[in-house]
Amino acid sequence: MPLLEKVDLSLHMTNETPVDEWSSLVQKSGHHDRVLALPVEQLTALELIIFAESVNLDVLCNVLRRCKNLTNLAVSFHIYYSSRSPNNIPVSLPMLTSLNLHCDTRVFKYITAPLLEDLTIVDNYTEYIDTHLFYEDMAGFQTRSSTTLSCLKLIFGLGGSTNAELFTEKLIAILALFPSIGSLSIFGWPNSEDKNRAYYVVANSLFRALTYTKGQSVLLPKLTDFHCGLNLLEEYPSELTPMVFSRASMDVEDGDIWSDEMPGLWSLNLGCIGFADDLRFTRILELPGLTVVYQVG
Repeated sequence: MPLLEKVDLSLHMTNETPVDEWSSLVQKSGHHDRVLALPVEQLTALELIIFAESVNLDVLCNVLRRCKNLTNLAVSFHIYYSSRSPNNIPVSLPMLTSLNLHCDTRVFKYITAPLLEDLTIVDNYTEYIDTHLFYEDMAGFQTRSSTTLSCLKLIFGLGGSTNAELFTEKLIAILALFPSIGSLSIFGWPNSEDKNRAYYVVANSLFRALTYTKGQSVLLPKLTDFHCGLNLLEEYPSELTPMVFSRASMDVEDGDIWSDEMPGLWSLNLGCIGFADDLRFTRILELPGLTVVYQVG
C-alpha cells in the first residue's frame, strides 16, 4: 500500500480478547512486541477508537513509535481505566501538529511533539485521576517539546469528590505552560447541585486568573478566542465581567494599545447559560469589537 496516508481504526475488545492481540491488524515483532501490520511509517493521519474494559498503554506506545510522519493523531479509549502505565520509552512524533486524546492522560508522560499546534483533551473521569500527576505529565511534555501551541480544547467531567480548588490550581498551571495559546475552549458538565457548584468555582477562578491588569503579566496573553461552556449555570460568575472588560476593551487615553503580544479578546462563546438577563452580562454584550455567542437555557 505505497499510497496509504490515513487510517481510521475502531477496535472492539472483551475480557476474552486481550487488547494487545489486535487480530489481523497486528503481527509479532520479536518476542514481546506487537505492532500494527500496516505501513504506519508512511501514515500522516491516524485515528484509533478502542472499545475495551482495559487498555495496555504499552501497545499504543509501541504503535506510535513507528509513526514518525504523523501530522494528525486521534486516540479514543471507550473504557473505564488503563491496565498499566507504559514502559519508560519515549514516543517522538516530530511532524505532529494536531492531537486529539479521548483517553488516559498518562500518555503525555512519554510523548514529544515539538510542532504541535492544536491539542484536544477529553477526560471523562476527572475525579479518578491524580490532578497533580496530570500537571507533572503536561509540564514534562512541554519541557521536552517546547511547542508553540495555538489552540487548546479541554473537556472534563467534575465528579462529586473532585477538589475544585486543587483542580483549578493545576488547570491554571497547565495553561501557563502554553503562553502562545490564542484559542481556548473549556467545557465541563455538572449534572448535580454539588458538581454545579464545583464548576462555578472552577469557572470563576479561571476568569480571575485571565483578568488583565496593566503592567502585570497575565495568563494566556495572546488569547483572542475563548469558548467556555457554562452548562446552564444559573448563578452569574462574578469574575466574568471584569475579565472580559480587561481583555476586550481599551482605554486609549490611558495608552492601552493591543499588540501582537497582547492582541485582546475578539470572540467569547459561553454556550448555554441561565443568566442572560443579568445586567453584568448585558454590559458585556455592549462592548464594541467583541463577538459574544450564547444560548439561553
